[in-house]
Parts: sequence; C-alpha cells; structure tokens
Amino acid sequence: MTVSGAKHVAIIGGGIGGLATAFFLGAEEDVEVTLFEREPRHNAHSSGRSAEILRTAIDDPVTEALALATARILHDPTSVGLSATADLADHRGLFVLTEADQDSPWIERHLSAGAARESSRKELHRVAPHFAPHGKRILHLAAGGRIHGDRLLAALARGALRRGVRIQRSTGDAVPRTVDGRIVGVELDGGCAPFDAVLVAAGAWSGPIGEAMGAPLPLRTTRRHMWVTSPDPQAPVDAPIVWDDATGFYVRPDTGQHGATGWAFSATDLDEHRAGSDQEGRRAAYAVAETVKAQALAAAREHLPRVNLTGLRGWRGFRDLSPDDRPIIGADPRVLGLHWCAGLGGHGMTMSMAVGRLAADAVMERRDTLGSQCKVGRFLGVASRPS
Repeated sequence: MTVSGAKHVAIIGGGIGGLATAFFLGAEEDVEVTLFEREPRHNAHSSGRSAEILRTAIDDPVTEALALATARILHDPTSVGLSATADLADHRGLFVLTEADQDSPWIERHLSAGAARESSRKELHRVAPHFAPHGKRILHLAAGGRIHGDRLLAALARGALRRGVRIQRSTGDAVPRTVDGRIVGVELDGGCAPFDAVLVAAGAWSGPIGEAMGAPLPLRTTRRHMWVTSPDPQAPVDAPIVWDDATGFYVRPDTGQHGATGWAFSATDLDEHRAGSDQEGRRAAYAVAETVKAQALAAAREHLPRVNLTGLRGWRGFRDLSPDDRPIIGADPRVLGLHWCAGLGGHGMTMSMAVGRLAADAVMERRDTLGSQCKVGRFLGVASRPS
C-alpha cells in the first residue's frame, strides 16, 4: 500500500548486503522499499559461495568493528528484531596462526581486550590433529566460528517481508536511471519504475553499474575458490576452524545435506576477473580449471596430510575488494539519490548485519562514526553534493 509522502527506495541486489539493508530500512516510517534480485534465489552468487567463517580479527579497524558488531547481533538476533528458527552462527572457536615476527594490527587489540589468547602447537594438535601448521605463533579466538549463511539469508528475507519490503526476484538486470545527475528510477525489461533513491548492493556487479552511470568505484573484482572433501569419518562436527595467515590457508568442518561431515578449505587464492552480466558468461566464470585444482591439492597436502583428498569438489565465488579492505557505504556525491553497499570483499557475511544497518542509516541521512569512514568520498576527495 502506498504511503502519501513516503520516500521510495530501490535496492539492487538481493544478496547478504541488499537483504540486510532492506531488513533495517523496512523498520523506518514513511519509507517504501523494493528490492530487486536478478536471480530466482538470494544465494546464487557470492552470498551462496562464502566460506561462512566468523572471523572478527581483521587488520583494518573499521572492518573489524563492523564484524564485531555483526557477531553480537548474530549471537542475539532478537536485539534488532530478527527472528530465526535456528542459530545463525556457532562459536566453535578459531585458531589463527601467524609468523613469530608478524605485527598484525588486530593481534594487540584482541589480546588486550581478552578476545584472543596465546595458544600452542600442543593444544592445536589436540583439538585439530588433522592440521599441519606453518605459522609459528598461534592465537585462539573463542568467539570465532561459522555463520550459517542460508539461515541468515532466509531470516533476513522473512524479516524484510514482515516489515513491508517488496522483494522481486528473477527480475533480470535492474539499472538505475538518472536525469541531470539525479536518480529518477530503476529500468527493468518492463519499463522504468520511479524511485527517489537507489541503493546498489550488487556485489561484483556494483563496479560495472557505477561505471555505466559515470560514477566508477575503485573496486577490484576477483574470484576465490572453496573446496570440500568427501565425508571423513575422522572429521568431528564441532572441530574448531583453523586459519594459517602465514600461508593463507583455512579449513573448517563441513556437514553436507545427508549429515556426513568432511572438510571445507581454501588456499585464499585470488584471480582478477570482471563479472559478466549474461548467464553464459557467469557460468563460464564459475568453472574451475584443473590447474587451479592441482594447486589447491598441493596446498591441502601440506596442511591436511591425514585427510583423504579424493573426490574433491570445488567452486568459485566473486569478491569485490576496495583498496583499503573497507566497505563502501552511503551516498555517492556524484549522483543525487545514489547509495552504495559495496566493496564487502571477503567479509560480506562477517560484516553483514552491521553493514546493513549502516547503509540504512545513510539512506535516512543519519550520521555515524563508522559510516563516516566508509563513504565513497574517501576515494574521490570531494564533499557530499548538496540536495
């Protein structure tokens, strides 16, 4: 039902960033929100190809703060009015390995706050005998764990719908339309729908959308691989996650649809790739080359010498990375009414709830300390455009 005088906001992209923003915007008075998702489901791309690791230890302090805020919400989703039928995250613990002389900014922050403690190879071997460490220094983060991505996406979609958000799936490409440097609507195959503001949360496709509008973003689009082994009788369901920063390798237990547990891992490889818009191009972009699989197997043999690596299956997921590993949130000073929720990189699930609230606050023109450090203007050297 249309509200007289309401602000009409369109969200392009129904992955984790778009859904989280829609959920928070849906609670605002005199705001009508419509979310456009190109695919028939919300986890078709990056949001369904995530490692789902809850790691709040991040070098950039702003990104880390957003991750910590999200972890608190995932622990108590009712604090923001989110209803979930099952836990959205578990806190099985996370071991992070670094070189002895490595001075990562997050280490001192976490140790001084009591969020991390020094561990040992003996302890790591006791709880994760499958893992052969390379990093010399071992830290344990008790609050680390796994985010259940599909549950979170489903809860956000349900919550947004209950708050009156209109969600349209299988829309094809939705394109912001501008006149004289101002957002006037969203173009779809069926014509142009009028909107006062458009928030782009299209993941790896955010960059191309910005370029087409004459508002490019400093994003680097890459792909990262995840791999899953066959079920392993020696894989405990509650085993901790291990992340070796020294080599960029992480592993966690993975329980499949039939209840059997194997191992999911990544060598955190990144290759540059521009996200195509046509379906055939997307399918080709996700194809895994045998050379990449061979490299992953070599890394896994080093770190998981006791794990049976036959029957390995893998997939690629897109990452849109900003230069400072910090998201791009808020109004674009170059186009009036254009907002961003982009540059989530490899932290999309980890920052999801805090990023959605931040993006909603920006649309509502509310000031926020973290939000001021996520504006696109930090790359442009320009002030916000007056209305």
